[in-house]
Amino acid sequence: MSSNTKRRYRKPLSFTFIFVGILLLIFAILQIASKPTADKDRVVNNKDIKVLVETADNSRSAIVKTYELDEFSKLSKSKQMKIISSTCGKVEGDAPNVSLKSKDTSHIKIHFQDKKSKAKTPDIDSIKLYTAAGMPVNPKKRQDIGVLYNYDHKTDELSMYLSEFIPADKLVFSDSKSNSTNDNNDSNGDVTNEEYDIWFCIFEIKYSIGSKKYVTYTAVSVGE
Repeated sequence: MSSNTKRRYRKPLSFTFIFVGILLLIFAILQIASKPTADKDRVVNNKDIKVLVETADNSRSAIVKTYELDEFSKLSKSKQMKIISSTCGKVEGDAPNVSLKSKDTSHIKIHFQDKKSKAKTPDIDSIKLYTAAGMPVNPKKRQDIGVLYNYDHKTDELSMYLSEFIPADKLVFSDSKSNSTNDNNDSNGDVTNEEYDIWFCIFEIKYSIGSKKYVTYTAVSVGE
């Protein structure tokens, strides 16, 4: 076989290998993207403290991101929003689910500890709510919804009952909403803004422990 003939065979063979390689790379990327957040990536804590989140059924651990407030404030807005969005996970079911059917099922507990698992008592500055209507997550800061919470100094436990302040008629997964005859219109006949429907609740907790200020973000999915 001449050298020219060999070169003619090598070219299509090379293109075939490149094409197969690209397909395998795309498949690998899709496989990674479709998997839940790995355990090692679910919690990012500041070196001084760790934050633990419990839901009523504890079916899945929450994704928690904690930073010193000054450190977080220096990040770009896009980086901040990427961190906030990441608490909802990568796929459906990645974040723990909370039901608003009753007060008890809507309960969330949050504990603050040092690295030796000793309870720490934070001085809560504020707790703000972001919501997202679906995936990909596009968090909306909710000025219209105030977070109701209680801190029990006896148990060093921050607790919230989502049923007390999350409007059930705004849930993405809501029986009352699906049964409504005016799903697409508000009381004035205007089209409702579906971006403000609620699938994910993302909590921004700003607090101080001693002389240091921190911010923690965590999220749950909500439904009836």
